[in-house]
Amino acid sequence: MLQKFKKDTVFYGSLLSMMVMIFWTIFNIDTFEKGANQLLGFLISKFSWFYLGIMLSFVYFCVWLACSKYGKIKLGKDEDEAEYPFLSWLSMLFSAGMGIGLIFWGVAENPLIIILTLWECRELQLQQKYFLCKNLFFIGEYLRGLLIQY
Repeated sequence: MLQKFKKDTVFYGSLLSMMVMIFWTIFNIDTFEKGANQLLGFLISKFSWFYLGIMLSFVYFCVWLACSKYGKIKLGKDEDEAEYPFLSWLSMLFSAGMGIGLIFWGVAENPLIIILTLWECRELQLQQKYFLCKNLFFIGEYLRGLLIQY
């Protein structure tokens, strides 16, 4: 039993920390929220440069990996041929990236920019701002849907 525990220490450590956080959240949500917000603020203010550096080095590592001898390793059996040509594969990757961008940001970006710009306009009354928020978002998404559809 001890041998199995030593082998799976990462799993049991993660399970224990996750259970502590779950019970802390269930039984005292206010202190958890306050503590999580303080931790997030500390990490963003002190370690954002570190996060950016790690992400940049990961991108560099991926480029190096692709250009090195390891980039030629075949995924699958040695005698297998590619199911699609290289250009088709790149086209599918591009389409997936564009699709996720259109679905994720395409729905909200332009109406949100208009709404936030109008919300900061000091000449409008509060009722006018609420009316604009409701209707501009609907109209913007309707027009975007028509443009994409046709």
